[in-house]
Order: sequence, then C-alpha cells, then structure tokens
Amino acid sequence: MKVTVVHPFVLSPSNKLDKDILRIVKPFNIILTAVCSSKYKIRHGYITPCGLNYYILTYAGIGVFLVWSTYNMISINIDELNQRADLAAYLYCTMFLFYISYGQFIIYNIIHRQDHISLILKIQEIYRSVDISKCVQNVVLWNWLSFFLMFCCMIPNISLLYLSQNFVSYTHITNHISNIMFDFNFIYGIRIIALLVVFLKKWSESILDKEFNLEKKLKAYQNILEAFQLFAICFRAIVSSS
Repeated sequence: MKVTVVHPFVLSPSNKLDKDILRIVKPFNIILTAVCSSKYKIRHGYITPCGLNYYILTYAGIGVFLVWSTYNMISINIDELNQRADLAAYLYCTMFLFYISYGQFIIYNIIHRQDHISLILKIQEIYRSVDISKCVQNVVLWNWLSFFLMFCCMIPNISLLYLSQNFVSYTHITNHISNIMFDFNFIYGIRIIALLVVFLKKWSESILDKEFNLEKKLKAYQNILEAFQLFAICFRAIVSSS
C-alpha cells in the first residue's frame, strides 16, 4: 500500500504534547540542543520549530570558533607546520570538510524541520490509538542510557588521542564535538525507529483481540506507516550529511 505523507499539523504554539510523549521526547531535545543540533523547541509542553536565527547563529558561531582556534594553533606551531606540509594539509582539509559537512547538516535541519515536528506529532497520534503506556518508562530510560553509553564509549578513544598528542588545540576539541554531534544524531534516529517498532509490535498484538474496531486499527496502522515514511525523509538527510 502506497502511503502519501501529508502534514496535517499546523506548526504553531498550539502543538501541545501529551505527558508521556513529552517524557519520551525530552531526552532528544535536551541532548541535541546541548550539541547544537536541535530539531525543535519544547517549552511548557509545546513543540515548535527552531527559528532561522537559531541555525544561522549556531553555524556562524561554530565557524568563527573553528577559524579562530585554527589560527591560534597555526600561530603557536608555525615552525612545525612549515616543516611538515602533510600536517598542514591535513589541518586545512579537516577544517574545510568539517565546515562544509556541518553547513550541510544545518541546511538539512532547516529544510526538514517541519518533517521532524510532524514525525513527533504523528508518533503522538499513534500513541493515542496504540497503548504502550506500560513501556513508556523503559523507552525513556533507554533514551537517556543510549546517549550516555555512546558518550562513555567515546571517552577512551578521545583520551588516548589527547595523551598521544604533543599539544591539544581548540581544533581537536571542535573536531570531537562534531563527532559527538553526528553520533548523537544517529542515536536519536535509532531510538525513534525503536519506538516505532514498539508501536508496530503492540498494534500486531492488539489485532489478536476478539473484539476490536477495524476502522480504528486500520487508521492506527496507516499512521504507523506514515511515521516510518517521515522517519525515512528526516534521517536519510542526516545519514547523507554525516
């Protein structure tokens, strides 16, 4: 069955999230905002899109910081860089590729910000027709744990790299922050798809009941398919920019 995705929700402050959906989404919003990769704003239980100023200022701020830190590192180590063309080329290439990839990432966030909000609101619509209330606590716990475990796995690698370097610059720090940002976006995608799988599993179990409303079940299934399609739209862009 072909699914045509529409955006039935108007992006306005009236987009209030249910209590359980807010608990599920809150880790995503906090962590991604912390790494300058927010997909939406959540204030007082309402989900709204991030403004263009947020993306422009974030991109400009990180870009200025990267250029400034690279300039300082070059100034401090100018003699070594003059003697090692390979190291200088690596540094310039890393800065250029990071700036381009992060810019592409910001553009995708702007283009698909409506899709990200529509996905969350579609998940809320599914939640109202497919009961996963008993699983919410586990979902929330694993949302937090997934980010924490990913960060813990990165610490040894980052620590060993720093210990092996003669100097540590802001460029190294910026590079690792960008890696954390991209990895956290993958975790976000994994947790969203895991949640959709939970919905699909509960929906499958519910149709085994002797008494159920066929029309409501078909509508819930349609919503699940649309959520999967919205997921594909949002995260295909993230994967391509990473």
